[in-house]
Amino acid sequence: MLNTLSGRFLILTTVFVMLAEVLIFVPSVARFREDYLLLRLERAQIAALSLLADDMISPDLEQELLKTAGVFNVVLRRDAVRQLMLSSELPGQVSETFDLRDPGALVLIRDALRTLFSSDETVIRVVGKPVQQAGELIEVTMEEAPLRLINITPDAPIPGQLQKEEEVVEAK
Repeated sequence: MLNTLSGRFLILTTVFVMLAEVLIFVPSVARFREDYLLLRLERAQIAALSLLADDMISPDLEQELLKTAGVFNVVLRRDAVRQLMLSSELPGQVSETFDLRDPGALVLIRDALRTLFSSDETVIRVVGKPVQQAGELIEVTMEEAPLRLINITPDAPIPGQLQKEEEVVEAK
C-alpha cells in the first residue's frame, strides 16, 4: 500500500485530518474548561452577594447556596479586605490553584489537558475577577472531577453548551 501513489496520498490525508482534529479539539476543550470555571465563579459570586444583603443566613441556606454554585468555599475581596463569605468542609486539601484573571492560551490548553488526563479526585482553587466590578477578586474551592466527567462522557455537551452540564453530572 505504501508503494503506490494512492496509498501514500491516503496516509498523508489521514495524517493531515488527524492533525486538524487535534488543532480544533485541544483549544475547544481549553475554552470549555475556562467557561466552566468562570460559570462557577459567577454562581459563587451570586451566592456571596446574597450574604451581603443579609449578614446572617441559616446554615441550611448556606449549604444550599454552595451546592447550587457547585463550590465548597467562596472568598470575596472588596475594598482591599479579603472575606470568607460562604464555607463548608473540604473533602481534601487544595491541590492546585488556577488564576483566571488573565490566562494565556497555552496555559489554558496545558491546564485543560492536565485535567482531561488526570485521574485524581482533587480539590482546586480558582481565582477570578468578579462580574460587574463587584470587588477586586473572587476565589472558590471546588472539585475537579465533575469537569473531567463532562469532558470524557460520550453524551457530554459540546463546548459552549454549559446548560446541559448538570444533566450529565446528575445522570452519572
